[in-house]
Amino acid sequence: SERRRVAEERVRLEEQIREAQKLESLGVLAGGIAHDFNNLLMAIMGNLELINGCLPDDSAGRKYVRSAEKASQRATDLCGQMLAYSGRGPITRQPMKLPGFIEEIRSMLEVAVSKKATLALDLGGDLPAIEADRAQMQQVLMNLVTNASEALRDQPGEIRIRTWTETFSSQRLTEGVLKEQLTEGPYVGLSVTD
Repeated sequence: SERRRVAEERVRLEEQIREAQKLESLGVLAGGIAHDFNNLLMAIMGNLELINGCLPDDSAGRKYVRSAEKASQRATDLCGQMLAYSGRGPITRQPMKLPGFIEEIRSMLEVAVSKKATLALDLGGDLPAIEADRAQMQQVLMNLVTNASEALRDQPGEIRIRTWTETFSSQRLTEGVLKEQLTEGPYVGLSVTD
């Protein structure tokens, strides 16, 4: 029975190694595709900028060019996520206002919600800017909303995204689970509940 247990353990470990190799290959493939696709998007965005410069200020076509530029920017952000996931892309932190960012991606978040659920936003007014990577924040929010939607199991319900500010004392920060040393002061909070 000991040999049988060892043999079963060996088979299980070999399967884990194969899965890890598959995931690594997928990461390399995703990174390569994202890199090539990002280069194509740069050409598209450059041409859109040139078209926009050729159009008169009162041209009705400007709104279509702006729409295409926004879609290209979202696609570029997705490429950045894929590159970051594959370990080939930089993480670019920049100041961002979380409520405005959530409003920008609201339509994408609503798509992730089941048909019987609704998405409610409680964005807490004018919050201070945070330092974050836009692509990673988008991915985090999409994952949280998708998980919340799946937790409802096709039952009617509400998924609420809430942002707020809260001031933390040094004592309260040491009671937390984070290993980082954080300074006391105001922090922006984000929650997704179902």
